[in-house]
Amino acid sequence: MGEKIEELSRELKAKLAEATVNPAELLVQAGITPSNKEKLYELAQDAGLLGGEELSPETLMAVAQSLTAALDPATKKSLGTLIARVVGQSGAGTPPPEVQSFIEQLMGSNEGKN
Repeated sequence: MGEKIEELSRELKAKLAEATVNPAELLVQAGITPSNKEKLYELAQDAGLLGGEELSPETLMAVAQSLTAALDPATKKSLGTLIARVVGQSGAGTPPPEVQSFIEQLMGSNEGKN
């Protein structure tokens, strides 16, 4: 894992241990929101998920889907719930339809629908 991701993880764990703040609020406080694309790219690059180039929304969606494909259903649901909360608390507005669909798939809303 990248240095910035490790540092962020340590900070979030410490804040969770000392406060009654939920994880979504902590992510928003750390600037990890859909409207802060620079921070998201920085973290993805630090984790080795992206190179130095900015990618298209379609490519980014494919990366997100491949990263979550092997997760068990409970983890997917938890991740989907967390993402939905961050989106709601960030004030970024309604995400694009493909992002909404991705969140719903993680949460299990589309299970059995193909």
